Amino acid sequence: MSDNTTPKVLVNEDKYLSEKLVQQCFEANTRHTIDKRQCGNGFTHRFLLLPTENNTDILICPNRAVVIDKFKDYYNLKFKGLCVGFLCKGHALDYELNYDKIVCVADSFNKHCDNIKDIYNIRNILVDEQHTVEQSRGFRKTAMLNLPTNLDKFDSCAISTVTATPN
Repeated sequence: MSDNTTPKVLVNEDKYLSEKLVQQCFEANTRHTIDKRQCGNGFTHRFLLLPTENNTDILICPNRAVVIDKFKDYYNLKFKGLCVGFLCKGHALDYELNYDKIVCVADSFNKHCDNIKDIYNIRNILVDEQHTVEQSRGFRKTAMLNLPTNLDKFDSCAISTVTATPN
């Protein structure tokens, strides 16, 4: 998998990020880092609205509270027509369902990534607030240290990280 380190500037003319712009941030077999200071808010929400074309996309959230917020959005019909699974303490996947999106925390992703890889055709993975992965290494050491290794198992996927605090 290549790690795209060459900066690429994408310009958004609209008030909200367009589907086309967000799709450009995902290329198979490639990792990208997106600077939210440049693109503004709404990247994660738009990612969840991207059509999946019989694939499954994964959103790895910085903490359980974000997963719960997305869960509330889902049940308030903000992701109409999509089958979304939530994976964190208190929420489990039903592996019988064909999810369009899986929303999880890093710990749960690490624990279930092999099952997810075996069952679903994963296309895109977005790690939201990547800087928190690094900040959390002190108290969520195992989960955070294993995340890069487990992401490597999805080498044919498009993997992007988004952060407002790039290194």
